[in-house]
Amino acid sequence: MAPAIQQGLIRPLDLELQWELLAPEWQTLVRRDRQGQQDPQGEIWAAPYRWSTLMIAYQPEKFKALGWVPQNWSDLWRPELKGHLSLPDSPRTVIGLALKKLGQSVHLQDLETVPSLPAELQALHQQVKFYSSDAYLQPLSLGDTWVAVGWSNEILPTLERDRTLAALIPTTGSLLTADLWVHPATAQPNLAQSALLPKWINFCWQPKIAAQLSFLSSAPSPLFKGNQNLEIPPVLQQKPLLLPPAAVLQRSEFLLPLLPTATEQYRRQWLTMRQ
Repeated sequence: MAPAIQQGLIRPLDLELQWELLAPEWQTLVRRDRQGQQDPQGEIWAAPYRWSTLMIAYQPEKFKALGWVPQNWSDLWRPELKGHLSLPDSPRTVIGLALKKLGQSVHLQDLETVPSLPAELQALHQQVKFYSSDAYLQPLSLGDTWVAVGWSNEILPTLERDRTLAALIPTTGSLLTADLWVHPATAQPNLAQSALLPKWINFCWQPKIAAQLSFLSSAPSPLFKGNQNLEIPPVLQQKPLLLPPAAVLQRSEFLLPLLPTATEQYRRQWLTMRQ
């Protein structure tokens, strides 16, 4: 969202939305200044409609002879996986999971404060067969890779179709990302549409509708994260890969915008890692 704000591609949402239905963290997530950085006094630039969790998908058959299956981020560094791993083609995501493995925040603004990080990333790179953010599931299904890291909204539908695969979310916590409704800056004012927008968003935030959308889209509604006053529907309670347990979510973090200096650090570290 930060680049879209900086480039003037979207405008703030001036809508009467039922924010009281969501946990306060969601409004905090979308309040930004004009540079796209989080600001508790900033304008509201978006409305969340679903979110996803970074997870590990794998081929159980490949692990039978090894006597173990992946459980945590640290398992990605195990020597048995060398040449059998795919990772997202994303510096923020890959460096973020390495930081998680080291017990650090994914929002670390100065990578130099973690002296062991470069060596960890170099070791991880040696494990990787390829990097891809959109073409990693078919190689996993075919057995060309044994393990793939990706987002739950992409992996979970594949698990429904391919029963030979399995997945997990590390109990030590993960990375989170949110899909948002925004108002394009080029959209022409329309009174009829302006009246419908808040009705549509508020409709999708109703508990029964939110549960159905969560189940059908393989990505949970924001209604079901951090809301202590809402009972989680049984259909979601039975799917911990769709809606992770509260303890796991407490250790997980949304990917938030970095300062420009930090973004450059991540870019340089990414290039160094892949040399």
